[in-house]
Amino acid sequence: KYTSEIDQLRKLLDAERYEEAAALVTPLLRKIDITAEFFDVAAIIAERRGKPALAARYWRAMQRYYPDNAWGHMRTAAYLRQQGKVRQAHRVVERARKIVKEPAHLDRALAEAAQGVEDWDEAIRIWARLRKASPGDVHGYLQARNCLLAVGRVAEADELLRDIALRMPANPQVIKAVAAAKKAETVNPPAGHSPDAP
Repeated sequence: KYTSEIDQLRKLLDAERYEEAAALVTPLLRKIDITAEFFDVAAIIAERRGKPALAARYWRAMQRYYPDNAWGHMRTAAYLRQQGKVRQAHRVVERARKIVKEPAHLDRALAEAAQGVEDWDEAIRIWARLRKASPGDVHGYLQARNCLLAVGRVAEADELLRDIALRMPANPQVIKAVAAAKKAETVNPPAGHSPDAP
């Protein structure tokens, strides 16, 4: 239902015709039987028009009318984090975990929210769960490493970096993280180690 309207809106977005897209989507949002995708598209249009508060209203509406759709919760949490309301963002994701039928994809937002409030242990725990569920997701390793470093668990952080470097040696993010770690080690060598030592 409404696939032609959604297609038309996406074409207008691709063409960067945001005002036309906004004029088309606004009356559609008043219909009772619209899908969650309309709120998604309306929020994207608002963001592209430089109206983040309006986009957030659409994300919140998506949360209210489609509570089982994780996207509205995640985008609301992202907006709150951007506004510096990290604890509120964390609460949004926590509530979403209780109502979304498949909350696994909320874990990344939840981990980022925990990092945002410096709840390192919680973030480390969630990133570990993500690594187990998605071993190919580089963020589960690199973000967990950042958290481990924040609490001084350097050996564990180094082990995670070695693990992901073996798994994904050609990944640009991994290459960058390994290079940064090597540079940091030469600037601040481990105690009792001289950078000039063989």
